[in-house]
Amino acid sequence: MMQAKKIKYDVIGLTETRRHHLLHAAYDFGEELFLGTRDSR
Repeated sequence: MMQAKKIKYDVIGLTETRRHHLLHAAYDFGEELFLGTRDSR
């Protein structure tokens, strides 16, 4: 029983981490784009 609970939490943890990485990547990309356009002017 405890094993199933642990697996469930691991899966939730993985999706949370993946979401965090995606948000972070999108933010970095947006910042790069913004800085890039500002520099070119």
